[in-house]
Amino acid sequence: MVCTAACSANRTAKAVTYRSDKSDGPTAGTETVDPLEFLARLLVHIPEKGHVTTRQYGWYAHRARGMRGRRSRHTFDE
Repeated sequence: MVCTAACSANRTAKAVTYRSDKSDGPTAGTETVDPLEFLARLLVHIPEKGHVTTRQYGWYAHRARGMRGRRSRHTFDE
């Protein structure tokens, strides 16, 4: 989902301005692009039909999910 607070569309200039939430690095700041370019960049992140997204690390990893489950069950048992 795209946060509407981070984007603004200028219909007269036919442009979309995107504001990044990062404070430094190559993707920090704002960028103004053509609306079709913005949609192309956005659609790249949507997987094709039948494609399974791999979630084997970070928050979605089995170990992390298990630890969160144990922690929440332990909290409720006390």
